[in-house]
Amino acid sequence: LWLWRPAGPEVGDLLRVDVSSGGRPQGDPELIYPRLRGRSVQVGPNGNRVLVRSGDGVVNVSEFTLDATPDAADNPARVLTRGTGRWKASDFLADGTLIATLVTDLRGELYAISPDGVQRSIVRTEGFVPFGVAASRDDERIAITVDGPPAGILIHDRATNRSRTIAVPEPLAQVDWSPGDTTVVGMTKNSADHFVVADLESGEARRVAIQCGSKCEFAYEGIRTGPEWPYFAVSSEVDIWVLDAETGAVRQVAENTWNILAWQDDLIYFTRGPGQTEYPGHVLFRVPAGGGEEERLSNLPLNCRSARVAPGGRTVACDMDESRLDL
Repeated sequence: LWLWRPAGPEVGDLLRVDVSSGGRPQGDPELIYPRLRGRSVQVGPNGNRVLVRSGDGVVNVSEFTLDATPDAADNPARVLTRGTGRWKASDFLADGTLIATLVTDLRGELYAISPDGVQRSIVRTEGFVPFGVAASRDDERIAITVDGPPAGILIHDRATNRSRTIAVPEPLAQVDWSPGDTTVVGMTKNSADHFVVADLESGEARRVAIQCGSKCEFAYEGIRTGPEWPYFAVSSEVDIWVLDAETGAVRQVAENTWNILAWQDDLIYFTRGPGQTEYPGHVLFRVPAGGGEEERLSNLPLNCRSARVAPGGRTVACDMDESRLDL
């Protein structure tokens, strides 16, 4: 049995373990190829050849205005980042400033990109990649997930340029702030039947069980808090749900979805991905948070990997995949 152990976004260790005819491991895994650079790896039938998809993973962020046609590629566009790195649109501030993350193998750096295009570094993370990033409602603090060990939520104060970390029971995939900025709620990376609520004043974090019965099949792709606490919305590769942060009660809002982008006023913005509509890329929708008829807004460019919706819902920032890969 051949195993791939990720050691970064595009690097990992190739391991092998002997197994019995019944599939039981016979000893510990053996390290065959350490720190192999690749985005995907396949081992040949006889075990002496390896196929690696590798190269320069390049992602830049562009912003599209949704005011012309139902296709974002036809709308006014603006390039927000340039270069050969891997950028990610992480969140928006209330004034339209984009929080973007430049990712490397073992660290990341967050930048504030103002509406006039000026970039300013906010905080750098060393030894881990900031996967989940969310700005507080007053725009003064940034919450960043830390895988650990130990797992935590890094709270960075933009005014003082100081950070503190709140310990959480397990690694979180995505986080967002409650109205009033007193609480951060996060979906876990490895569990589908609960979430974590962190109180910023006490520094304590607790698990809350999701009252989903047999529906706990979430593979979380995003989280967005609503205008009224304790309600927040999450997306899986299947549905959009509204959850109660106090009781864990869950209500379905939309089905056959991909990722949640924003919850603004009473509208939840989300995408459907390839295979979920007739369009081969991602498509932007919105739906009333209380339930109701969906509205299809725009087809996003085919090389848009993920997106964020700006305040007001008239612009969308896309992570544009410009990678050049070889086998």
